[in-house]
Amino acid sequence: MSRWAEASINGRSVTADMPHYSWTQRVRIVLPQILVLCLLVLVYYPLVIGRVLAGGDLQLYFHPYWEAVIRSLRAHQLPLWSADLFMGVPLMANSQIGIWYPLHWLLWVVDAGALIDTPHVLHFCVLLHVALAALTMMALARARGWS
Repeated sequence: MSRWAEASINGRSVTADMPHYSWTQRVRIVLPQILVLCLLVLVYYPLVIGRVLAGGDLQLYFHPYWEAVIRSLRAHQLPLWSADLFMGVPLMANSQIGIWYPLHWLLWVVDAGALIDTPHVLHFCVLLHVALAALTMMALARARGWS
């Protein structure tokens, strides 16, 4: 009998039903996750070192809208309308802004608290979505046995 008492439920050993992975199986499970993380760091290296990836729709379209939403939140107002953009634009009615998207709420709270500036929050949003897509695709592939 071992020094440590073996955990059991209804007289059956708990550890007997757990799969035992060899070292190579553990590497096969963890290695794809590490590779995805390394790839994300490599692709988004400028963001990691504090620079802002700029250009395209992210800078020209989304940045002004996010700034308008953040200004509204800092003024403790609902972001219904912005008179500063173009000749006035609806903020809540524009689905491109993502007012009703819960992950944006978290990022806007961080930005409204002035912890991080808007360009960095926008790029963190892109990085977060790429990471979520990669991790959920890996989980789907593993669940389906695609390995």
